[in-house]
Parts: sequence; C-alpha cells; structure tokens
Amino acid sequence: MLALFVSIALVELLLPAFSSNFDVQLSFWYNTNLVIILLQLLSVFIIVTLLAGLYPAAVLSNYNPIAVLKGNYENSFKGIALRNGLVILQFAIAATFIISIGVMQSQTNFLVNKDLGFDRSHLINISTNYNDQFAKRIKKIPGVEYVATTTQVMGNTFNVSEKVVYKNNTFDFNTVTVTMETLPALGVQLVSGRLFSKEYKQDTINTVVLNEAAAKLLGGNIVGQDYDVPDEKKKYTFRVVGVIKDYNNEGFDKTVLPTVYKVTHLGGMSSTNNLIVRFNTDNYQHMIESVRLEWAKIYPDFPMIYTSGEDAFQAQILSDKRFMKMITIFSAFSILLSLLGLFTLSAFVSKRRTKEIAVRKVLGASNLQIVNMLNRSFLVMVIVANLISWPVAYIIMNKWLQGFAYRVDMPFAPFVIATVISLIIALFTVSIQARKAAVSNPVKALKYE
Repeated sequence: MLALFVSIALVELLLPAFSSNFDVQLSFWYNTNLVIILLQLLSVFIIVTLLAGLYPAAVLSNYNPIAVLKGNYENSFKGIALRNGLVILQFAIAATFIISIGVMQSQTNFLVNKDLGFDRSHLINISTNYNDQFAKRIKKIPGVEYVATTTQVMGNTFNVSEKVVYKNNTFDFNTVTVTMETLPALGVQLVSGRLFSKEYKQDTINTVVLNEAAAKLLGGNIVGQDYDVPDEKKKYTFRVVGVIKDYNNEGFDKTVLPTVYKVTHLGGMSSTNNLIVRFNTDNYQHMIESVRLEWAKIYPDFPMIYTSGEDAFQAQILSDKRFMKMITIFSAFSILLSLLGLFTLSAFVSKRRTKEIAVRKVLGASNLQIVNMLNRSFLVMVIVANLISWPVAYIIMNKWLQGFAYRVDMPFAPFVIATVISLIIALFTVSIQARKAAVSNPVKALKYE
C-alpha cells in the first residue's frame, strides 16, 4: 500500500516531464478516465498482494513442521527453484528490452541514412498553391535556386489514381502534378532518359516521367514508349521521356507507389497546396525571411506557413523515435528491478552459505576462488535468461519490423550485446556481495559450531 501511494506521487511528479518529452498532454487527477484508472490501481494492488502472499502462505501451511524447524525449506528444490526462476524471469525481461533497443536503433539509423531518392536539405515547403506572381518574386531572391509545386512531397501528399493502358494491359498508377522545376527542385535521381525541360515544347502537351516502380510494371525499358489513358469521351496518349529513382514521401510503412509525373494539363490536373523552394546554400534562414517579406506583399492578411524538408522527414520517424524512448525507459526500470532481485538473492545466498565459505577459507580457499564460486551459479542463470529472451525478442522485433516497407534484416549484434551487458551487470552485482562474504572473518561464522 505504501508503494502504491508513493507511485501515485511519483506519477504526479513526473507527468509534466513525460508529457513534455513525448509531446503529449497527460494528467492523473484531471483525467476523464480517473475512476477507471483508480479501479485498475486497486485491482493491481489486490492482485500483487495476493501473488506476493498467497504462494508462501500456501507452501508454509502445507509443509512438514519438522522440516521447517530444521531449516530444510530454503535448501529444498522448491525454494531454490522459486528464487532462481524469479531471477531468470527478471533478467529475461531485461535482456528482451535491451535487444529491442538494439534492433530499434538499427532500424532508426537505417531510416535516417536511407537514400530517399530525393535531397531533403536546403528545401522548404510553403503551404499554398502555385502563384506565378509570387514565384517570380521569390526567384529573384539571391540564393533561391528553384521554385516549384507538386502534389507529392513528404509531409503533404495527395495521390490521384489513374488507369494506364500499355500494350493492351491495364495498370493502376499514381498521378502526380508537377511544374517544370519540381523534379530538379526535389533533387531526384535520374535513372534513364531526361527530366522535363522548357527546351522541349511537347513537355507541356503529352510527355510524362515515371518512377522506377512504374517503369518496372511496364517492362523496364520504357523511355520513348507511349501509353494510353482511356476517358469516358476520348483516349489520351502520353510519351515517357524519363525514369527517376523511387523517392519516399509517405513514411516508411508503405512502399513507393508506381507513379507518373506530368506537367501537361491533358487528362486533368490537381490542386497541390505545396510550394517548394530550394536554396543553394546551407545558410538559408535569412533567405526565408526575404521570402516571408515577399509573401506579406502578396498575402498581407495571412501568415506564411512552411516546413523544411528535414523537419518533414523527422516527423515521419517521430513515432518510432518516441517508441524507442519508451522502450529505453522501460528497459532502464527492468534492469534496475533485475539488479534489485539479483542483489537481494546474492545477499541471501551469501548469508545462507556463510558457514560453507568459512570452512573453505579455513581449508585455504582464496577470496577470488570464493567470489568465483558464488558467481558461477548466478552467471548460469543469466545465460539461461538470455537463451529464453532471444527467441522472444526475435519474434517481437520481427513483428515490429514487418510494419516497415523498408527495413533492416534482423541484426545479430543486439542479441550478443544484451547477453554481454546482462553478464557484466550480474557479475558486478553478485561480486559485491560475494566479496563481502569472502573477506569476512571465518571465526565469527564457526565459533558457535
């Protein structure tokens, strides 16, 4: 009950920091589900109390009084199995958390360093449709390299499905509206052919650029080929002039759609609400202020809202970073609980084997030999705990990784690291108690024998 009240006080104390760190608004006493939470706490209190007291009470009430008075219970298989089992369970949970952190860190690093197919640096996206007058004004600002618009940019994607007929086969493609400068502004990577250019007048009539996913569906070598888009009234024909590398713009839980990019109004266009501006230098903050001044001249009654390419990318992986933070916190608490359990059990075992240690010392055992003797059984338990945690962590993390369309192969290093860390923690914790028992005076332990 004391622990319950302390935990409630800690929750109230730590909630502001937790809310700030995870960008959420949480409250305990002013929570709409307060009654349910209190009932849950009461249930936990009852269950934990019963679990803590029921088993010892049942064992002791059914045990032979003579055996208990002789002190045989603590040496019995049941007593040893219970204590060891709890330590193994604690370390198995801790090792599972440590492995999870390692796998999640590998996946996060993979996403951060993944080639997105476009250059997110020096790029901002203003929340507005393309306005020729505004675009011409900001193009004159020194340091502004490109001004363009698109329906597909990270952080604000608008996909339009379109049926394409090629060699009598029908395909479902995603259609993206762009301007001439969009693809260079995004820094996309050209695979074959060319990008849109003002030098080619037909680019505003009936030419398109495909991404790799779309090109593969049509057979791969597609540059220079035509395809049709049937409509209710007529059929439109488009020519493929280039293929670009797939670029990711919708998070990493989805694969890149087969996509067609077009400048032409043929077949219809879409409103973008994205005005992308690329700068040619790292130090572009003052240029944004210049863009803001031009904005105020065109739209004096509305604030300019924009997002940088890097911020949009970070927003895509924000939930995964938060999840990893939570796992890290739980891992720390799990390791702490494991340490407490191991420290208590090692103290108990050292105390129970005081006379054995004394006899060994009298017979010439060194302090190091005694420390090794006490460590050995605990290290075996930690290894067993890790062997249990490995398949459990693998199943959980494999399921988590399947939520990503782009993911790393299951790394082996976190499993090894978790085992090494848990062994070091166990060795350090037990050695403190073991050394304390080893350096004690054997005379005090044997003088009553």
